[in-house]
Amino acid sequence: QKLEEYCRSNPAPRVVIPVSFAGIPANLPEIYTLAKKYGFSVIEDAAHSLGSEYQVDGKVFRSASCSHSDFATLSFHPVKTITTGEGGAVLTNNSSFADKLRLLRSHGIERDSSRMEQSDGGWYYEMQTLGYNYRITEIQCALGIAQLRKIEAFKEKRSEIVALYNKAFENCPEIIRPPLLKDANPVFHLYPIQITKGKDSRRKIYDYLREQGIYSQIHYIPVHFHPYYRDKYNFKPGQFPTSELYYSRCLSLPLHCELSASDIEYIIEKTKTAISKF
Repeated sequence: QKLEEYCRSNPAPRVVIPVSFAGIPANLPEIYTLAKKYGFSVIEDAAHSLGSEYQVDGKVFRSASCSHSDFATLSFHPVKTITTGEGGAVLTNNSSFADKLRLLRSHGIERDSSRMEQSDGGWYYEMQTLGYNYRITEIQCALGIAQLRKIEAFKEKRSEIVALYNKAFENCPEIIRPPLLKDANPVFHLYPIQITKGKDSRRKIYDYLREQGIYSQIHYIPVHFHPYYRDKYNFKPGQFPTSELYYSRCLSLPLHCELSASDIEYIIEKTKTAISKF
């Protein structure tokens, strides 16, 4: 709604980057409708949502399929749903965008003779733009392909853990559970709760859980708080109140496929103890 309000009274942005957070897809269909109306491009940040699904009029779409975006970005960092050890990928359904991405990925070098200015033999290649070395290794790709075959099992396990957390915290007024987009079927990447007792309380709960061997985390520090962005763009506290409120309350509990039933029970017990204690 705020994006459309902005576009009505200002020049439209060139690019909008919706973030699919914690495995829950962003509201891509509505944003993409606005993109067509106001002429901006959409890059879906799907680093958290590989394998997640959403519906539009009963039809199922996959996150990162670029059904409602021009590009989608993925992360294969070790804590993501699948991993290659490090690295990521960019997806698109636009062939000209794909050609440009491949060029940028590998030093700007073109090896297809049909796209060269000239050809001087089978060995010939051209550096047509200033590119980068963004190639993922074959070894990493082999790991990633093996991981992809297990994604449904990972999804099932993560969903089971989230269901246990949701049930355990449903009657805790001090905890806001992660919201779920209507008609979404996510592969949960994180389980970020919000603690409504205040920032000081959240800090004490975080410290207490670490003392108990539970490594919760804060996802994430608002971009405008970081010195680089703060100084470059002259950001001030209070400029992004929703992000700041969320940051003051968020706390991600452990969520990964190696958690046992006793691990989950222990995390729930200690989290409830911390909430009542602080």
